[in-house]
Amino acid sequence: MKKRLGEVLGVGSVCFSTHVGPGFASGTMCLIYLVENGWTAFILGPLIGAGVAGIILYAHLETGRLYNVYDYKGVSDVWMDWNKPLQKIIAVARDIVWVGFTLTVTASLMAIMQTVCMDVWGIPNLASGVFYVGLVIILCLFGDKLVRDSGNFIVAGIIVIILFIVVICWPQASPQGFEVITNFVSYRAPILVAYYLYLYIGNCTSGIYAALAASEGAIKTRKDVIVACLSFVIPVVVLNSLVAVIFLAGMPEISGQDIPFLWAISNFSNSTAGAVCYGLLVIFAVIGTGVGFCQTIFKRLCNFSWGKKLEKEHYKLTMTIVCLITMLVVTPLAGLGVYTLISVGISACMNFQVPLYIFGVITAVYAVSKQCRKLRAKGINPAGDVTETYGAMIQEQSE
Repeated sequence: MKKRLGEVLGVGSVCFSTHVGPGFASGTMCLIYLVENGWTAFILGPLIGAGVAGIILYAHLETGRLYNVYDYKGVSDVWMDWNKPLQKIIAVARDIVWVGFTLTVTASLMAIMQTVCMDVWGIPNLASGVFYVGLVIILCLFGDKLVRDSGNFIVAGIIVIILFIVVICWPQASPQGFEVITNFVSYRAPILVAYYLYLYIGNCTSGIYAALAASEGAIKTRKDVIVACLSFVIPVVVLNSLVAVIFLAGMPEISGQDIPFLWAISNFSNSTAGAVCYGLLVIFAVIGTGVGFCQTIFKRLCNFSWGKKLEKEHYKLTMTIVCLITMLVVTPLAGLGVYTLISVGISACMNFQVPLYIFGVITAVYAVSKQCRKLRAKGINPAGDVTETYGAMIQEQSE
């Protein structure tokens, strides 16, 4: 039972660890919103954003479970089964958007990781790059179970590090400091939350598809889907809030007051221990994203008939080649610095991804309900394990 629960939680952890990215690991994203727009945008944004992202994740995992598909092409085809021409257009669009978005994000994370390793530990860029590529290949090579286990480890590591920083600095907290934060309210909150939500949905691409790839063999019932989604949503909400408060110390001038708690965190962040903690946050983020990227590409290739044959007969060799090619593309981009590419590429991909997600979830309701009706007609509970049932249904249709 514990093993099964760990695998289910691992699916949500894969989504989280692939999703965190450089903005989350550094606290930059939440910090900017908090400083510019007040606590309402920074709390409600992640809260609502994570809720919507959880719904999107649920739609993907439930579709994957009912139809036995574990890559975004397969899910997209199920959702668009009622319109074949549009199905092909959407599939190509998802390929372009996902690869463009995830490639630039992974490259930027790798560049940040190499910078942090050099600044904190004095590790040359070449050495940290080789270590990163090697670790990604090893984690992917041994299958979905190890990927899920590593996701759990990464999320646990991030939680421990952030809580450690808070505990270390907590003795110097002051009621006045928290009063300043809670009184810093923005009247533009509804507009800002809507904008944050828009960005947040577009930024979930890598995590949701990586979780879908890792769900094969782990997600069996509807209860599993719900638990996996909660194991993604809860850490996002809690840790986004904690990270924003922690790194708020870098800009204490917004309050115009001396806040001991925030100054304590600022001093800790500038210390050796603080630098190590920050370095580990970035490393955890870059590992999760790299593994999720390679796993999703592999599952996408396995959607082709020749890919399924390679997966079945030469899994380790095929996965190694996929990881090497992927990382060989990412590494030069990281070395060149991809900040301009990110600002253009990610913005374009997110602007296109959001309507794709919204449209997809709407069509998912139809696809999932259709499959549930078929199962109930056969006297089968669609909320239970339907893996074997689906195979029997496919065989029946082919005959």
